[in-house]
Amino acid sequence: MLLPNTKMQISFLKDFATIRDPTSKFTFINYLHVNNRLLDFLNLGTFLPYREEYNDYMSWVAKAFEEDVRYGEEVVALEPVIGGPVNKIAVMSRSLSAGIAHRRITTNVIISTGGQAFIPKIFPSHRRISHSSEYNYTSLQSSNRIAVIGSGQSAAEVFQDLCMRYPSSEIFLIIRNAALKPSDDSPFVNEIFNPDRVDDLYKLPAEKRQARIQEDRATNYGVVRESLLNDIYSHLYKQKLPGHKEVNKILNLQQVKSVSVSDYSVSITLEHVDSLITTDLSLDHVFLATGYTRNFHQILLSSFEEFFEPGFPVTRDYRVKTKSTIDFGIWLQGCNESTHGLADSLLSIMAIRGMEIVGNEAILNKVKPSLRIEDPKFNFYSDTSASYILQVSQPELESWKEKFLTCNPFTLPLLYLKMNHKYPDPMETSTGKHAHTGAGDGLTSKDYYFDSYAHFGIHEEMLKDEIRTMSYRNAMLQNKHLFEGKVVLDVGCGTGILSMFASQAGAKLVIGIDMSNIIDQAQKIIARNGFTDKIILIKGKMEEAVLPVQEVDIIISEWMGYFLLYESMLDTVLYARDRYLKKGGLLFPDKASMYIAGIEDGEYKEEKIGFWKNVYGFDFSDIQAIALKEPLVDTVDLKAVVTDPTLFLQLDLNTVTKEELSFTKEFQLRAVRNDFVHAFIAWFDIKFSVCHKPISFSTGPQAKYTHWKSTVFYLNDQLTVKTGEMIKGKLRCTPNTSNPRDLDIQIEYQFEGALGKSHDFAKITL
Repeated sequence: MLLPNTKMQISFLKDFATIRDPTSKFTFINYLHVNNRLLDFLNLGTFLPYREEYNDYMSWVAKAFEEDVRYGEEVVALEPVIGGPVNKIAVMSRSLSAGIAHRRITTNVIISTGGQAFIPKIFPSHRRISHSSEYNYTSLQSSNRIAVIGSGQSAAEVFQDLCMRYPSSEIFLIIRNAALKPSDDSPFVNEIFNPDRVDDLYKLPAEKRQARIQEDRATNYGVVRESLLNDIYSHLYKQKLPGHKEVNKILNLQQVKSVSVSDYSVSITLEHVDSLITTDLSLDHVFLATGYTRNFHQILLSSFEEFFEPGFPVTRDYRVKTKSTIDFGIWLQGCNESTHGLADSLLSIMAIRGMEIVGNEAILNKVKPSLRIEDPKFNFYSDTSASYILQVSQPELESWKEKFLTCNPFTLPLLYLKMNHKYPDPMETSTGKHAHTGAGDGLTSKDYYFDSYAHFGIHEEMLKDEIRTMSYRNAMLQNKHLFEGKVVLDVGCGTGILSMFASQAGAKLVIGIDMSNIIDQAQKIIARNGFTDKIILIKGKMEEAVLPVQEVDIIISEWMGYFLLYESMLDTVLYARDRYLKKGGLLFPDKASMYIAGIEDGEYKEEKIGFWKNVYGFDFSDIQAIALKEPLVDTVDLKAVVTDPTLFLQLDLNTVTKEELSFTKEFQLRAVRNDFVHAFIAWFDIKFSVCHKPISFSTGPQAKYTHWKSTVFYLNDQLTVKTGEMIKGKLRCTPNTSNPRDLDIQIEYQFEGALGKSHDFAKITL
């Protein structure tokens, strides 16, 4: 962490290049020389530079590779290229600034994704709970009482910095051990991190190797540099002097038994390891210095399981072991501690490790002078048909090899060849002129659909719909056993509310996807609430997006529109189901049903339809027919319902097909009293049937208000019905030919009653 006045924990000589090639221009010594600080640094008499300076050194090295490396791109998926011999890898990435997605084909990939913050399951995701990796980016709402949990270097550094930053606040360091332990920086122990130690470890039988690594871990995990221990002890001692308050404390031999959160505080219960006495703390914020996991490569490689051994073990040269002979290679860097020892994820032997990987003949023999990028997808650029060639001359290729062998920045997961072809401006048309994006400038109906969801009003309405939102929340949080450790896809994630519910329910990873610009705000919301490490957001269309996983365990989506199917989002959910949902996976919700009934609504019909007969003395009757073709979406009083409701459509999302969403259904409505029927209304019910206790809600007139309301279809002429008389009909629903997100609905009905007869139909576009 880049905290004030903190120093590196390893010698500056263990930089990007020195232990491999001391004459390299990328050594820390040369960095000092170039910046005219070499003599000044030598006068410090230290092997440990300030982290601030070392960070600048790494940036200095990275700048030298600006033409070779695609900085600012997030790799979202790797997949084998299907079709013919599988000897290529498709690398899907996305520009973080412009949102442009790329698909690059290559033969070899090095994965170096670093560690992901580990948060114990007992801690819920909440803005008042942060991992130590987020410390520099966390804005504290209040700082009267703060706890740091952990016993290693990061925990001690955060604790000390908080004590300095908030001298009058109560700061607690909570540790399970009896005391903070010093790290061992003696020369013999440092030999653990020598490059030749990797050879010795790798040759050992697995059981002996793990025992040796566990022994080595005591020198590097859960320990603190002695100088920092002395500083902390001195600080705590000063608080015991007259005139001082002991506001900072180390609570040792404590383990966290329970955690609860509110908008205003975090409450934790501690239990003494020996006496089992419990202590309750109410805190403003909690920082978790609980370490990292290094298994993200397994998610990236999930599409390759058939080619590699289980768990993706690596050879001595870091190449993933294969089940059979294949013509591509994948190397792992920084996630091989179980086979290569503690130094695998550290800076100590990075220079040697980089040489072993990139200098491997399997890589050098397959570097080609050209690399094809197939079908780059632009999120806001309509021309997606172009392909681009990255051309590299042979002299440039040799220069690239030499440069990359000289320095292998550990933070770069992938290196791409120098690109001589310039990408088009995403906002330029094929003529080179900038395209306009305002209304009336060629936007399609799909563009308007996605644009409508970029506005906050529609999301405010949905979030304030408690029936809708609480049903989803209860379905997930009351069924955590279904979500624990699962990968969840949120189709049409909007503001991210459902993604956060799924994460709270215990999902290992949630992938939210949305085409609307609201996803930019969702990203901020997720970060503010502490879900960044558990939720990945992708801006794009589901049908075109590349997910970072091959399959998901659960799909959640709030896909329902007016009349259930308006906006046609269910098509997208079905695509996601067929493309990504694993066999036996779950859909939330998974059942939907639609109902129809007849209502008395003469007063409002006269206001809506009859209005056109006399508009300020003029006859606008020609518009009446048009008005009748437009359904009304509104709440309907249960007292207005004249007939029994009839179920006319049932959907099981596990099996329904897109074709079945175009349908013709018959219905019969029985009058429950003597009255008029001016309109039909339709509504839908939703069910989460896989829950331990099934959860459902209705949008009908008998239920509480929802933002979907009911859909009202006015008849040309009123029907006069008596109790028990039947209205028979047929409802046909198909996507509109001009705009598939709209619906063409035709209702044909027949009535023969004591007081009248009618056989008519209505055509409506929703």
